[in-house]
Amino acid sequence: MKKIINIGIVAHVDAGKTTITENLLYYSGAIKSVGRVDLGNTQTDSMELERKRGITIKSSTISFNWNNVKVNIVDTPGHVDFISEVERSLSVLDGAILVISGVEGIQSQTRILFETLKELNIPTIIFVNKLDRIGANFNKVFEDIKKNMSNKVVRLQEVYDVGSKAVYIKKLFDTCMINDDAIDVLSDLDEAFLERYIGGIEPDKEEIQEKLSLYASEGSLYPVFCGAAAIGLGVEDLLDGICSYFPFAGDDCESDLSGVVFKIERTSKNEKKVYVRLFGGKISVRDKIQVPNKEIAEKVKKINRLENGGVVEAQRIEAGDIGILYGLTSFQVGDVIGISNDKIKNISIAKPALKTTISAIDKEKNPELFKALTLLAEEDPLLELEMNDIDKEIYVNLFGE
Repeated sequence: MKKIINIGIVAHVDAGKTTITENLLYYSGAIKSVGRVDLGNTQTDSMELERKRGITIKSSTISFNWNNVKVNIVDTPGHVDFISEVERSLSVLDGAILVISGVEGIQSQTRILFETLKELNIPTIIFVNKLDRIGANFNKVFEDIKKNMSNKVVRLQEVYDVGSKAVYIKKLFDTCMINDDAIDVLSDLDEAFLERYIGGIEPDKEEIQEKLSLYASEGSLYPVFCGAAAIGLGVEDLLDGICSYFPFAGDDCESDLSGVVFKIERTSKNEKKVYVRLFGGKISVRDKIQVPNKEIAEKVKKINRLENGGVVEAQRIEAGDIGILYGLTSFQVGDVIGISNDKIKNISIAKPALKTTISAIDKEKNPELFKALTLLAEEDPLLELEMNDIDKEIYVNLFGE
């Protein structure tokens, strides 16, 4: 069975997150051309409003293959108004790429995301983007990361001619330079490594790489990559980093069934699509799945699996993978499928701070509007829809200012 990694890409707004996703898909061979946010033709921004405004509103899931590893990738919103989409995505990840603009640097949203990833012990790669832009400063951003986020960061590349289209990158391990960042961080994390180093035994490239992979996959240190996704710079290094510094998903298909619903959508025909990450066991078409807290089970009518830039119909999904299930009409976001698992994370970054009212133009039709909004609330339970029985006023929770 092919190894699987489930990763998320998170960032502050306009850091270039969706452009990175497009280039990962392109350089891995999953798509034939790179979509552009400004042209509204990217793979992961499919809503009309996303294409119009050039931002990600809903998380989207897609996959590619690299070095014989299947990578399921979740592109999440960067705007704080859509933080609930990020929350749901984090619950299924084996690793995360945190994108920071090399021009704007660390933002408040960057800190919130990083602290959440650290608290959940989700292995994280940091990618400093937009180094081809005027005003970019990789060294300053890297020092700010060390000072304000974590000192357990290791720079894996040197970058030259920053702030111009001539910008280029060299891997530190492809040069004769000793990576002082790696030596310092590994000395803090590994007592035996420190003792050998103090004793005059110089670590070789292979040992450093092995140690970096071990501690990065545990979430103890953070590899830092850089580039300019808009021109494809640094993308192949990042692809290699995904396969080197993130842990593989478990593949215990013979264990008890264990998974979590992290996303719900509806088709144009109003069919419910339930996105599930499996941590144990397997699910096949026609299997009956117990609905949490109810004495009923529902039959899986169809399964779609993510495959190299698209979706394919499948007879089953197995532990470690993400599947899209049809027929589960009673399941909600956050529901556990099968038994609970210590890998299933209970996440709450923030609660909606605002409450507003919604009304149909004709107030008599508010009950119909409420019924339609209930379908929307399936996708985002934090909306917490309410309707006053007396005046039929509809209340909804919101993020924003």
